[in-house]
Amino acid sequence: SFTSDDGRFSFARVGTGEWTLEARAEHMVPAGGVEGALPGEAGELTLRLDRAATVTGRVTDPSGVPVAGADVRVEESSGGRGGWGGDRARFRARTGEDGAFLLEDLPPTTTTLVVRAEGWADSAPVTFELAPAEQRDGVALALREGGRVVGAVYDPAGDPLANQRVTY
Repeated sequence: SFTSDDGRFSFARVGTGEWTLEARAEHMVPAGGVEGALPGEAGELTLRLDRAATVTGRVTDPSGVPVAGADVRVEESSGGRGGWGGDRARFRARTGEDGAFLLEDLPPTTTTLVVRAEGWADSAPVTFELAPAEQRDGVALALREGGRVVGAVYDPAGDPLANQRVTY
């Protein structure tokens, strides 16, 4: 359903059982859904939206030189108002030639950023709280020197195991 000019909405023929309503709008984030159940008398419900937050910053290599083409992403969230709604993958940015990045439409919650770029180890995570409508500028993310890890996988008898997945 879409809201009318006065922000009102309605759903007809809602089936019995439990349900959750949530509203979305450009540059806004849900301030929490409304839960209910039918049968029952819900009355008129109010859904609130908060203005989304924005984060800008710069990515550098370990010596402080800006890194172009790096992938800045939201790594995790610890809940909070608005939450991520399982959609954190959309919160990514690619750095420009000057290493600058812009992340928009972020929910007000605990936010952790990490950057990845070819030839470098990921940055250390940078975590902070975002408030509704916050414009956080100057977030510094530094890539780290990478190394190579090599090894082998063996079974209990000491025989090598082929085609085994190894992760870090």
